[in-house]
Amino acid sequence: MNRFVGIVLLVGAVALLGGCRTERSATEEPATQMVGAWSKADVINAEVEEVATKAVSLRAEESGEALEFQEVLAAQMQVVAGVNYRLTLRVEDSGKERTASAIVWKKLDGTCELTSWSWE
Repeated sequence: MNRFVGIVLLVGAVALLGGCRTERSATEEPATQMVGAWSKADVINAEVEEVATKAVSLRAEESGEALEFQEVLAAQMQVVAGVNYRLTLRVEDSGKERTASAIVWKKLDGTCELTSWSWE
């Protein structure tokens, strides 16, 4: 009789655990972003435009170039201690239109630091 009770308990436990699975169903959407990963940001967004304008301003200060922000072409963001923005920008450089890639760190206190800039 003890063996029979043990088998019944085992079968019951397996049945219960089968109902508590944590696997995703075939129709469930997978997670789209991992913590600390880059994610797409909307190019038409007040904060993205503010950071982009600041990036161009900081680059102009550092390089002495006559730069003017025109448009955000692409944007990604990464949550860190603040937010990193990876931007593709259309910039006017002494009257000539150019494309630049920039990474800007917007710190928790709201200040921005240009961490990378390259012309495409």
